[in-house]
Amino acid sequence: MSIKHKESVESYVACHVDIVAALENLAEFVQNMPAPDDDCVLPNLHYGHLGTLKQMRVHLADAMRMADAFCKD
Repeated sequence: MSIKHKESVESYVACHVDIVAALENLAEFVQNMPAPDDDCVLPNLHYGHLGTLKQMRVHLADAMRMADAFCKD
C-alpha cells in the first residue's frame, strides 16, 4: 500500500520535520544537563525537576513503543 494523497504526504513530511527538530532539541537539552559535583550535589536543581525527568522518561518510553509498532506495520 502507498499513500498517494498529496495532503496526506505533506502532513507526513511536516510531522517528520517536527519530530526530527524535537529530537535534536531534546538531545541538546539532555547533553547539557548538569552533572553532580564532587560532593554528589546537583547544583541549581530542585526536587521538582526529578518528577519532570521521570515523566519525560515515561513519555519517551511510550514514544519508543509507538516507533516500534510503526516499524512493524
